Amino acid sequence: MARRSYKINKVFCRKIGKKIKNLRMELGLSQEQLGFKAKMSGSFIGRIERGENDMPLSAAINVAKALNLTLPELVDVK
Repeated sequence: MARRSYKINKVFCRKIGKKIKNLRMELGLSQEQLGFKAKMSGSFIGRIERGENDMPLSAAINVAKALNLTLPELVDVK
């Protein structure tokens, strides 16, 4: 069961990461600029966009605000 949960989580992280990257690029922001607005490093933004890192709730809230979204809008991925 744990392996299945891990796989689902990685897929979810990749989808959110792709969404963040697309939105960031639409706004014309670099990873460093988004990181500054979201109070985190640009390298962490890169790891999130590639689906390499889980995002703590506090980070997700900051990223959503930096992208002018609500948290539910950010995590709504299909």
